[in-house]
Amino acid sequence: MKHETNAHFDKELYEALCSLPEDVLRVSKEKLDTLWQRLCSLPEKILEHPGRFMYNPVSKLGQDDLYLLGIHPGIDPKGNPKTEKQSLRGEIREWSKKSTNAMVSENWSGPYYQSTIRTLCDGIGKELNELCASNLYFVRAQNYDTLLETLKNMELDSNGEDFWLVHKEVIGIIQPKCILVIGIVIFKIILQLLRFRKEWEKPSLRSDCGKYLCSVFAGQWQGQPLTLIGIPYPKHDNQQTHLMNYPEVLEKIAKVVRDV
Repeated sequence: MKHETNAHFDKELYEALCSLPEDVLRVSKEKLDTLWQRLCSLPEKILEHPGRFMYNPVSKLGQDDLYLLGIHPGIDPKGNPKTEKQSLRGEIREWSKKSTNAMVSENWSGPYYQSTIRTLCDGIGKELNELCASNLYFVRAQNYDTLLETLKNMELDSNGEDFWLVHKEVIGIIQPKCILVIGIVIFKIILQLLRFRKEWEKPSLRSDCGKYLCSVFAGQWQGQPLTLIGIPYPKHDNQQTHLMNYPEVLEKIAKVVRDV
């Protein structure tokens, strides 16, 4: 398949991705081609900005029951200090050569997000290193407020449409039965991007104390069943937002995942 004519198309990056040896891929190069095209067609201002595409290595990109989405990559992950200044283009080049999941190999300065993901994986019986995971927005930011400011300065909409074109291809490859979303604000945006209907909403997964709840929608996307679970973003100064404090909710999440 020849790439579409696009003023922002990064031919050099596209050729580098297409040169990946087939023995490290779980899917054929033909199926990956459209994804590579979408990545390389991102606006130049996104590709040149510090960012990250996926946490899992390319060798783990393939069909799976689960896909995890966060809000945005953070800054200054310990053990890889240069990443904060590395462009998304450069990160994609390095990502294509990595063999481990960044959520395993890196120790981030804010441990609560990683702890939440580990808690989720342990609770649903999923190996962390096998998990396909990314963020709705690929640009690095310190927090959600600075992310919105960054997007505004880059003249990008906060609705995520520019990045969703890539995610649609990733979801098409993974074909997940369930997408776990960390961050209720971003969960609502993804509901809109998926065109999920209000009537597909299911009862919330609540803690016994009622202070912690996860949103659940069970609908369809591209003719296939798809369940979306929204989990509160863990704030370091608010223990009520930490999933590990609510084993009863984790058990309910695991049941939803098992039953899809």
